Amino acid sequence: MKFGDIFKTSLFKFSSYPSLLLVSNFKTVLYVFFLAFIMLFGLSAAAVPLFTSGGGFAGIAEKNLPEFSIKNGELTCKKVLIDDSQNSMYILVDDTKQGQIDLPDGYLQALTISRTDLLIRNNYQTNSLKLSEIGSLTKADVVAWLKDNTAIICFVLAVFMLAGFLISLSFNMLVTALI
Repeated sequence: MKFGDIFKTSLFKFSSYPSLLLVSNFKTVLYVFFLAFIMLFGLSAAAVPLFTSGGGFAGIAEKNLPEFSIKNGELTCKKVLIDDSQNSMYILVDDTKQGQIDLPDGYLQALTISRTDLLIRNNYQTNSLKLSEIGSLTKADVVAWLKDNTAIICFVLAVFMLAGFLISLSFNMLVTALI
């Protein structure tokens, strides 16, 4: 079966699906890569205009990060509180407190930052960090780093998305073949 026939059969010739079981392993792998690249291209085509209109990573950071600075292990920043129970996310930045600020229960993602400590929890683990380990850092430093490394970040994201698409497609094809 030619590659174009495989593509047509998989898209709309449902009664011919059993013929796809006769396709060689090499063509099947090529087909999975082809579909993954199509999915990556489609997602990129939809996301790039939004991404560039927002100014890229640096523009998004510039608009959404509050002004902050970390010097001598101490944070200076206005207080930030995001309590989004609908998305199970909690963020508290309070530079008037010292030491670790306890994370609230009932959130899958929680972050608290005091004048000296950072505490973060995601679905799997809780991590802490002394701000003195970071060194000196400001919002301008973060924005400049994002501007300098946008291409690398986009490449790494594309590789991870492609890997995710490959795994997802392979799993879906296996389940379909078993059914």
